[in-house]
Amino acid sequence: MAEKTINALQVFDNGAKLNYVEKDGEILFTAEEIGTHLGYSDPARSIHKIFRKNYSELKLYAVGAKLATTDGKEYETRLFTEEGVYILSMLARTNEAKKFRARVALLLRRLRQEAMRRQLEETRQAALEQGRQEALAARQRLTPTRRARMRRALRYRNMGLTCRETGKLMECSHQMVFYLLKDAGLLGMGV
Repeated sequence: MAEKTINALQVFDNGAKLNYVEKDGEILFTAEEIGTHLGYSDPARSIHKIFRKNYSELKLYAVGAKLATTDGKEYETRLFTEEGVYILSMLARTNEAKKFRARVALLLRRLRQEAMRRQLEETRQAALEQGRQEALAARQRLTPTRRARMRRALRYRNMGLTCRETGKLMECSHQMVFYLLKDAGLLGMGV
């Protein structure tokens, strides 16, 4: 039934232990976990009962997956999506249901924010690495003559000369000096 075997439940939250399963980028919860936090004495059975009574409403929010126990055995279990957890907690007739909905909403928002931060950082790192690779490739394509001209233009620039003055000294146009300095800056040679 499940595409991948999920080895373990992962814990998120520093308070009471609340476990989830991450599968294909989606956060899922077991019936046992949901029932426990909703305050049922027989959690899995109670959630299964609610599921059977409201099958047409909940079938879209339940998926089957293989979970591995600590002793290495695998078993097929029903997992519920975020929407399924909300619906189950609304259908539950326990005092803990309202608190559980609020807690799950807060924790899922934190998980999404953390995932976005990780993705943003990975994208930033990839862009930096790509920029380094492009600069290295551009530097390797430079001829020794062009490198020497860039260094000379940089030296004059560091003396405080304008592009026009540098161009006269180097016997080239001020636009050429501008492009030499621009390329030097892009290649990390300093401006």
